[in-house]
Amino acid sequence: MPDRSAESPPSRYRLDAVALTLLLAGGVLAASVATYRPLAGRENLLGGFGDELARPLTDALGWGVALLLAGWFVLTGLLIVNRSPVRLSIRFLGWGVLTVCAAVAADWFG
Repeated sequence: MPDRSAESPPSRYRLDAVALTLLLAGGVLAASVATYRPLAGRENLLGGFGDELARPLTDALGWGVALLLAGWFVLTGLLIVNRSPVRLSIRFLGWGVLTVCAAVAADWFG
């Protein structure tokens, strides 16, 4: 049996790649929602593609889309920081419930 100190630590490249991909997708969503023509009153930064991307989110959630995107970035940050799968799944569940409740409340009060 090999010595424990001789074993290499597990690779995190796959999880980091997933986190960076989710961060990039969240950035594109945030840019399309922030410059959405009915909200900003000017041309979308991503053109027609950005309007088509932002329309379903803003139609369904209204102003709650801002809280949804904030929760998206928090969950992506948790992917980068945490290593324990159990702790990560519990935090994902908690932040997911909190984000959904906050988005519904923002839309209801708005």
